[in-house]
Amino acid sequence: MKTRRLACIAAAVLLSGCSLGGAPAAPTATPPPPGLTLPPAWTPTPTSTPRPPAYTATPAPTAAPRASAENITRTPAPPLERATAAAGSLEISGWKKIDTGHAYFWLPASYEVADLGGLGDVMEILMIALAQGLTEGFQGLAGEGTPGPTPTMMSLEEMRAGFDIDFLMAAAKDMGSAVFVVSEPDTDQPDMEALLDEAVQGVKGLREVLSRHLLEGTPFLTARAILTAKDPESGAISKQALFVVHAEERTYTFSCQTTPEDFERMLPVFERSALSLTPHPPTE
Repeated sequence: MKTRRLACIAAAVLLSGCSLGGAPAAPTATPPPPGLTLPPAWTPTPTSTPRPPAYTATPAPTAAPRASAENITRTPAPPLERATAAAGSLEISGWKKIDTGHAYFWLPASYEVADLGGLGDVMEILMIALAQGLTEGFQGLAGEGTPGPTPTMMSLEEMRAGFDIDFLMAAAKDMGSAVFVVSEPDTDQPDMEALLDEAVQGVKGLREVLSRHLLEGTPFLTARAILTAKDPESGAISKQALFVVHAEERTYTFSCQTTPEDFERMLPVFERSALSLTPHPPTE
């Protein structure tokens, strides 16, 4: 659905602004840990603009296009393999319950949460204003009383259905690690490998995928990728675990990142947190 895709893109842009200090922060917002990159984001696919052919007598040779160094995978991704979840028995007593809106999960008490939910409400207002502006523009171009079909406005319920996005960020108090969670409706039969690859492609910077797994013994369909990423601006290197969980007709993406030195210690914590995801019962 295009409206859902637009909401995801806008939410990712707004999160980037909040993380980089470009937008006013909420009272509970926590600045992102230094050296950590932003979570997976959605990027609209550009379309070419048709141009009339130009005559050139002797065209000069052009070099082959080069991939951007700001968002590229260093090596081909390894094959998708099956693995047993290793952190299911990790004790989480003393952890805090984090509610995303449609589900909840658990994180160590040392994490501070900045709930970025409610972005759908902001996008709803923007889209309504845009739709109203377009309608008024069409009426102005056509002129009052001009025969023709009346534009059909999208209902408020349809708009809300497209903006049903959860967005949440949490960072450790020592600023050494962070967890980003994004969820959106997904009623289709999930292709976990495709969803995992989409999450990997959204990681900013020069990245290297170290492993990809479908986890077995989990409450819901879960895929995991482990990778390193070099931020194109700061040059800082982080090591990340991406978890894609499909539960109750929604897809949840956990982007868990820390320093390469702390990653092995934090991986069981990240995995246990993602596997603790519990959807809320449907409301009547």
